[in-house]
Amino acid sequence: MKLSDVFMKELQECLNENQDRIRTASQLCNNAVSIQKARQKRLGYLVRYDISLREGAPSHEFNRFGDYKYDVSNIQKHIFLKKEFYKNGNCVYKYNEDNTLFMYVENLKAEAVDGSELINCPNCGAPTTLEAIRNGCSYCGTHFEMSEIYPVVTNYFTKFDVSMVEDRKNMNNPIGILKTYGKAYAKFAKLLTSAPSAASMVAQGGLTSKKRFEEIMQQYIPDFSYLHFGDMAIDMLKLLLFSDNPSSLPFVAKDNCMVVAPNLIDFEFIGFGLDNKDVVVNGKYVIANVYIYVKSLYDTQNGVVKVQENFRATMSRDISKPVKMGFSYTKINCPSCGGVFDAYKTKSCPYCSTVFKLQDEEWFVLDISRG
Repeated sequence: MKLSDVFMKELQECLNENQDRIRTASQLCNNAVSIQKARQKRLGYLVRYDISLREGAPSHEFNRFGDYKYDVSNIQKHIFLKKEFYKNGNCVYKYNEDNTLFMYVENLKAEAVDGSELINCPNCGAPTTLEAIRNGCSYCGTHFEMSEIYPVVTNYFTKFDVSMVEDRKNMNNPIGILKTYGKAYAKFAKLLTSAPSAASMVAQGGLTSKKRFEEIMQQYIPDFSYLHFGDMAIDMLKLLLFSDNPSSLPFVAKDNCMVVAPNLIDFEFIGFGLDNKDVVVNGKYVIANVYIYVKSLYDTQNGVVKVQENFRATMSRDISKPVKMGFSYTKINCPSCGGVFDAYKTKSCPYCSTVFKLQDEEWFVLDISRG
């Protein structure tokens, strides 16, 4: 069975709380699922998910990027997504729509492996190395070979498939199916380079394109990848929006970062982009405003309310540091003692107490707000 099919099955099981972890997903991806489930539970919701492939719908793989050691693919599967939200035993909201499931899939190139690669145990999530886990995870004792760990899904999101609204009638014949998914593929290929309010933003100064942002960044970081950046940024924003204590997240610079959407229980992804006016270099740091466009579901006194909105995160990065493919703050090598730890759980190395600063490694968040 393909990784994407196994992931889809495991995702549904985990969302429905029939299993604790998605074994085919990275620890970071599992964290994002867990933090959203915790928010739903805190607000008194039980959510039931049903994710099924649409009959006759192909999967697409494109937008590959990577380096000498890692290879990442963007995979899309056309699905029918059903969600039911229960509170106090009553179904208070239903969602039944054609969606596309987007997955970022990371693979480790066998010819470049030396055993020192940092990984998270697929069974318990503990940080370790590839060489060490072959002898058994030091936390749970489970043994894994590289083929059981990679490839791995590092991020996912679902997006409403607007093409199905106008073309559903064509699904009754083979020619109609080709038309439907031919148009859908063209739309999906533009993901992360457009947003629903892109036209208005262009009029005000412009939503930057993938090519333009890469040109800006590659002046300072030659191996910069917009898709790699987008993968990280979307993951960070998901954690920020569902966290009840965002200041504790390792990529947040502020000690008093506010919860911007305390009653958010779910969202439907629409688009992602950057405002070209806001990409600036200040000393050794580049600063960019990142926008995520969503249809949000909120818990209110009047029940579940759906709102179309956008959030803005101000992000920064040290431009003197090269891109680190495969990097995750869930598996950190302490720069002082070399110990491996999960910075999502602790900001200080448990072996020597050195404070971990994401500012020294990768993109981090200065602020987040609505719009």
